[in-house]
Amino acid sequence: MTEPSRVRLRRWRLEDAADVAVRLTIDSVAPALGVRSVVLDIEEGNSPSMRLAERLGAERRDPTRLHPGRVGELHTMVVYVLQLAP
Repeated sequence: MTEPSRVRLRRWRLEDAADVAVRLTIDSVAPALGVRSVVLDIEEGNSPSMRLAERLGAERRDPTRLHPGRVGELHTMVVYVLQLAP
């Protein structure tokens, strides 16, 4: 009798799910709208989002931007740009 094939499942990390969600959104929406690049404004210090931008292939740009929050407080935003295939 042959042994059944083994299947190994691993649970997704939150970062894995974010990668898939963002990539699916970009790949499905951008071509339909004719989008050639995506600008990602990420709050300074948000390391998980910065890593996601880098995994997607976005390039960090300078300078940073100041963005007003809900009650007028300023947040420093790091800018990433993801160039899309034409």
